[in-house]
Amino acid sequence: MMINYSVDQNDVFFGKLRQLNFACSAGKSIDNKTAIQIDSWECAIRNIRSQEWEDFWCDRHNDFHEQIKELKSHEDQLEEIDETEIEAELQAILKSLDEDESEDEDEDESEWNLMIDAINSIIYPIIDEKINSLPLSLDQKNAICAEMKSVYLSAYLESKFKENVTDPFYTRSLEWYFKGHFPCGWEGNYPDGKLIIF
Repeated sequence: MMINYSVDQNDVFFGKLRQLNFACSAGKSIDNKTAIQIDSWECAIRNIRSQEWEDFWCDRHNDFHEQIKELKSHEDQLEEIDETEIEAELQAILKSLDEDESEDEDEDESEWNLMIDAINSIIYPIIDEKINSLPLSLDQKNAICAEMKSVYLSAYLESKFKENVTDPFYTRSLEWYFKGHFPCGWEGNYPDGKLIIF
């Protein structure tokens, strides 16, 4: 099985993101025992800027990368793949999920990098439109925007490679976006514990 790197801008996933009414229920009471609710954007932004949340995200990204490695090793059984190519693609994943991603790519981009660029070219305008309507400072909007870009990209990749994803953390986080909330922390030792939402 060859990895399909194509991205269709008309994918159902992107259609759902376009229709999402971002943060329409933020701050409204939830009746859900699987999440902890906080009561303000200030708390949410403080959470996503915390070292604990950054460490948690790094762990989830590492888990996801391991799942992608597994996908690559399955493909390797059918086709010989150079170890340096795998490492380059994993580095591309890390780079693409980092909020400080450089837009300057070498001309000789891998198919993976091209796919990530295509996904981002669809997701970023959707997110910018959602963020612009919030009554927050530019600094606060930027923090939320970086968080959303990471979640949306990762959830799309989980969806695209769902047969190989054993822990769809980002997809579960995205479900809270669709409920009108903003995931912004984790309490407990993953996978035990609860998502913190606004």
